[in-house]
Amino acid sequence: MSDSRGAQLSDEKSLIKDVKIRNAHFIGFEIFAQRKPKFVKIEGGLKRVSTFPLVFRPDRARLINIWYSRGFCNKKGFPISVSWLTDLEATVLIERYNATIIGLMSYYVEWISRPGDLHRWVYILRYSCIFSFRNLGFLKEKIYVF
Repeated sequence: MSDSRGAQLSDEKSLIKDVKIRNAHFIGFEIFAQRKPKFVKIEGGLKRVSTFPLVFRPDRARLINIWYSRGFCNKKGFPISVSWLTDLEATVLIERYNATIIGLMSYYVEWISRPGDLHRWVYILRYSCIFSFRNLGFLKEKIYVF
């Protein structure tokens, strides 16, 4: 391939990993093998065997870095007000956050193993929206969302 196109494989990026030992990161996903004990029926009773099904979930570090650069959360992943969106009207602000949530769901929901892994990311966006509303002056007191 390097002769005809001039492309070369990077040793760092094309490293083959054992996902039982160390998680792999690929196009926004964190891939790892979860040990899942299983019992198989044999002549004398049951025999315990282990399987290692692959689990796909959103890459935590990547999402926090992207959302930190966009102002949705701080470096530790906690939601903050988005300063560059506070000049917008309330309906436009909600539309922007809804579009971000829909984009997140569209990208991950078909491929992740446990849909509950997306709850943290939706939480960050919702609370960032609430904090931005508070900076706009719409919310005068603290709001508790359960």
